[in-house]
Amino acid sequence: MSVFLWLAEIKRRVPMHSPRSFLSRLGPLSKPGLLPWCATKHPGWSKLFLGSACEGNFTNVKTKKWQRGQKSQKKPSYIGPLDGSWQERLADIVTPLWRLSYEEQLKVKFEAQKKILRRLESYLQKLNGINVTTSAPRVEGLSCLLHPIIPSPVINGYRNKSTFSVNRGPDGNPKTVGYYLGTWRDRSIVCVRSNHLKNIPEKHNQVAQYYEVFLRQSPLEPCLLFHEGGYWRELIVRTNSQGHTMAIITFHPQELKQEQLGVQKEAIKKFFTTGPGAVCDLTSLYFQE
Repeated sequence: MSVFLWLAEIKRRVPMHSPRSFLSRLGPLSKPGLLPWCATKHPGWSKLFLGSACEGNFTNVKTKKWQRGQKSQKKPSYIGPLDGSWQERLADIVTPLWRLSYEEQLKVKFEAQKKILRRLESYLQKLNGINVTTSAPRVEGLSCLLHPIIPSPVINGYRNKSTFSVNRGPDGNPKTVGYYLGTWRDRSIVCVRSNHLKNIPEKHNQVAQYYEVFLRQSPLEPCLLFHEGGYWRELIVRTNSQGHTMAIITFHPQELKQEQLGVQKEAIKKFFTTGPGAVCDLTSLYFQE
């Protein structure tokens, strides 16, 4: 059972890569018969093209055929920045529409919603034997009214929670804090810093940056895989509308005695209260075993 130990209560302050890539992630409804996809979702669903916002069609591939083809393909043992920098590749995964203006992003998402509704109508028609085309007037190919997306007043740094992992960076340093590229299965994991991602607040990236500084001066190794040992693990940062910032640092105690564990707790507390990490101005800091 995880145990949260409160370490520090610090001064409180009051008062895409492309549209096609984004739309392909909505694939479960792009293939007839896959509407109840929550129970059985085959691994190739993201390969099915959904949106009508982009030109061209993707060939629908049956689940079994797709699985057989995947098994026969050899995976690369290492993942590298083939068609862009590490930062660009990470942005393409986390925020796939980042290359478009906000107005263009809304258009792409609106087209994706229309595509989903068309699939729902088709599914209901087949399920109930209802001719949707004659039962109601159609607007833009839909029998129901689809309102435009209401733009958000905040389009950058809008996340209130960020989870940062610890692993080897592009330079091979295992004490790198950021987001993953690659897969564990292929042993191709690379941890890339996230300070360029538009959806993460500057405060979250600042805490992650200083956690990395702490790790690189700590004598203890990070815990990359449980069976390989190591201690320091992921970081969670949360902020609210009042400007309060909470950080949760996960630590694997391994075989450390309570006295040795206390030394590490005191070290991380001191770093973020009176050390270099004090500039993060954390409201609260938690140590999770």
